[in-house]
Formats: sequence, C-alpha cells, structure tokens
Amino acid sequence: MSSVGPSAISAATTRGVAVKIGVIDIGTNSCHLLVADIGRQGKITVLDTDKIPLRLGRHLGVQGELSAEGIASTKVAVARMQEICRGYRAEVKAVATHAVRSAVNQHELIQAVQDSCGVLIEPIDGIEEARLIFLGMRFGLSLAQRSCLGIDIGGGSTEIICGTDNSIDYATSLKLGAVTMSMRFLSDEPTAYEIVELREFITTELESNIVSHSQLEFTTAIVSSGTGKALAAIDYYLRSGKTLKDENGYVLAHADLMRIMAQMEALRTPAAIKQAFALDLARAEIILAGGLILKKISKWFKIREWKISTCCLREGIVVDTYEHCSDHYDTRWQGVQAVCQKFKCDQRQARRVLNFALNVLQNLPRRILPDTEITQLRELLSAAAWLHEVGKVIGHERYHRHSYYIILHSALLGFNQREKEIIARVARHHRKSPPDKIAHLSQTDNAIIRLLAAILRIAVAGFRRRRNTFLGVKISDQGILTFVFYYTDKNFPAVEMFNLRNEQKHVEETLRTAVSFAMQRRERN
Repeated sequence: MSSVGPSAISAATTRGVAVKIGVIDIGTNSCHLLVADIGRQGKITVLDTDKIPLRLGRHLGVQGELSAEGIASTKVAVARMQEICRGYRAEVKAVATHAVRSAVNQHELIQAVQDSCGVLIEPIDGIEEARLIFLGMRFGLSLAQRSCLGIDIGGGSTEIICGTDNSIDYATSLKLGAVTMSMRFLSDEPTAYEIVELREFITTELESNIVSHSQLEFTTAIVSSGTGKALAAIDYYLRSGKTLKDENGYVLAHADLMRIMAQMEALRTPAAIKQAFALDLARAEIILAGGLILKKISKWFKIREWKISTCCLREGIVVDTYEHCSDHYDTRWQGVQAVCQKFKCDQRQARRVLNFALNVLQNLPRRILPDTEITQLRELLSAAAWLHEVGKVIGHERYHRHSYYIILHSALLGFNQREKEIIARVARHHRKSPPDKIAHLSQTDNAIIRLLAAILRIAVAGFRRRRNTFLGVKISDQGILTFVFYYTDKNFPAVEMFNLRNEQKHVEETLRTAVSFAMQRRERN
C-alpha cells in the first residue's frame, strides 16, 4: 500500500496541457465572468470578462430566503455567461459567495440553474473564499515571496487573509459587506446618527472577530473588490480630475483614505457622493458602507498605504485550477492536517485507515464506482478517512455525529461547501446507520457518499485493534464482491473478522451488492 502524504490527497496530474476555463462568480452584488487560458507553461491569459448587477443581497427575505425573482435572474445570468464560455470552448466553473451560501433555500437556486442550463453552482465558505481571493491578489500584483495582508470587501462579507505564497498564517470572513451594511443601517438619505451606528457596528465586529496588528506580520497590504477600486478611482480623480484607467497596483495612502472618507461622510447621500466623486449611481449607493469598513480595518491594522488589486476571487480560482493540476498542489492536505492536529486525532490510526481505504478503492470493480473521476474519489475519501475520528474530542459516544459537525464547520482550505458536506457525511456514516439519500445533493454525490462511507466502514473495522494487521486487499467480482484481506499476524485476526461480519449487512446495503469477507495470511517482506 502507498504511504499517505500530499500526493494521496491531491489531484496531481501531469503539467503541460493547455486549459481554458470560464469562472462564474455569483456574488452578493454582481455576477462576474472571467474566461482565461492557462498555457502549457502556466501562463494565464484573460480572454474575456462580463458582469451582470444581480444584487442578490436585495433579494434575500427576512427569513434568509432568496426570492423567486432572484433565482430567476441568476438563471438568466448564468445561462448568458455559459454561452460566452461555449464560444471559447472553455470549461465552466461556477461559485457562489455570501448571498447564496447564507440563503436558507440555496439548494433551490442550485437545482434551478442546473436544470435550466446544466451548470453546477458550488457555494464556497468564507475561509475558502479568502484563500482564493488571496491567490488572485498575489497573482495580479506579482507578489511572490512577500508577506501580505489581503482585504476583500464584497457585497455581503469581508475576507481578511495574511500569508506568504501558498502559506496562509491567518484567514477569516466577517459578515460585513458593502450591500448588506447599506441595507441594514443606511436609508436613502443617511443621517449622521445612522453613520455613527454603522461605524460602531463595524468596530464591534472587528474587535470581536479578528486579531490585532501585533499578531500578524506582513510587508504589503492589499485591498481588492469594487470598494477598493472605487476608492482608488476617487483618489485619482480628486488629484487629477481624470478617470483612472487601471486601478491594479494603484497605491492609496492611509491619510488619503481618511481624507476621502471624511468628505464622503459629510456628503452622506448617494446622489451627492456620485456627483462629487464621479461614480456611477450603483457604486455610489454602497461605497459609503464599504469605505467605512476599509477605514476601520486600515486603523485596526495600522496600515500606511494600500495597494489595489483588480484581481481577486475569479483570478484566484484560475490560479488554483492550474496549481491543482501540478505536482505541488498540497493546500487541501495542509488544511486536513491542520484540522486533525487541532482536534488531537490519533494520526497513526488515521494513516492506517486512510492507506487501507485507498487500497480498497483502487481494487474495486468499475461497476461499483459512481460516474466521476477517480482522483476526486481519492481526495474526498482521503479527507474523510484522516478526519473520521475528530469527533472524539467531544466524546466517544456518537463521535461520528460530532465528526460530521466539526468537519462541516471547519476551515478546510481548498474544499468547497459541497465537498465538505460529502466528506462530513462519509465520516458520519462510517459507523452505525448507513447514509440516506440527501435531497439537495445530486444523484452522483449521493452515490459518492454511499461508496466512500462503505469503504471507510470496511477500513475502520479492519483496524479495530489499532495495529498494522493487513498488508493489502484483493477484490474479486463473481456476482458476489469478495474481499480477501492479507494479514501478517501469526494468529488469525478474529477481532477484525468479527467486526467486518458485523458490518457486512450495512456494506451490502450501501454498495447495493452482495459481499463476503475472507482472510489470508502472508509473510511481511
């Protein structure tokens, strides 16, 4: 059996194949498209862009549900962008951020879009969003080898991340967005009192949820998103009376940010802000809230100057796609290890179970496997196997349920929400009851959960005594799926066989085929 490590959990393939990718980013304020070509040497060329002002944040009801109008407009936007991607023969990857991930009926939107045009929207959590934005920022400004603080103020959330290259020291996502804060605190003609309330709320959120300046080390501070670009354009306009052609790399001093915000807070209304700073009305309506967020963050981290990046989430996904197809992609593995260490898992047992689970997967007949790439199955199984015991930090009884909760709510960098749910459910159903059908997941995803839960159930039962008993497994398929385990002990592994037979009914139910287990002794080489 192969040993576990970054290669066991990465989707490593051979570099050297040119790829075209169309990234659809469904945000709280707008839906963006970026079509890019990833060349054979890793050169990324932007082929096309598009933007549709969806304003999904305004389509969220009081109970957190997306309106029918919001879902319908998203369907139209994604279909339009998909047609653009088809023109380039680009593979489509659609992600959704704060508005969709916080919607109680997000699965209605995902299903509606998939049914209408075949595009699968994958919500990503705030920490994964921060990581991808950071990749995009660094790419856009060519900041390899430099320690950076990155800030992205979106429509529904603000992402903060600090690190060097692919090494991330700190990441968080705050529910502070230019759209949501404007809707919550500012009327059409904001009063001084409303602005004070918003400032106080921002301060409370920062003080409660992020670390201090002294706890982070960085040499460069970057801000992206519409707020950052708009503030750069305002600064340039006030200095020159001209329109800024390209915000990327523009340097906005802290003192200039304070000056702009003092003027903006005095102007208050979107109409006055639009006229004074030569903004379009859509941006003028939300720039005050976005600017107040950046103003407080700038003071909090004692920033002298901000460097503007026009590259963020979409470019980060393109970079991530390229790195995912390289031999050095280990972000996922690092994230899984970090969670394992945080909850003090038995890593020796995790390694045994993971290696054996991968060995079982590798030997399964094709008829048992769902219609998906084997690389994806390896990644998801590896994460679930490594983390299946994290729930024991809460207690042994029902630890599989605790594992489910911890995995689902942990910052597993590199995994989107859908993948995290699959991993969590595989860990949840490696013991006790087999998985039921999850209505909001696709037929393929349900099949993946059933398969991987059965494999993990077999692997855990096979190492019940928490020792290196087995060398490997051979699987024959003659109507009955027969697993022959090769053991090394002098004595027959009766405990393992007892547990495997106890699990036989559940494995058969999950795999939907008859199975049998046998043991065969082999000398260790």
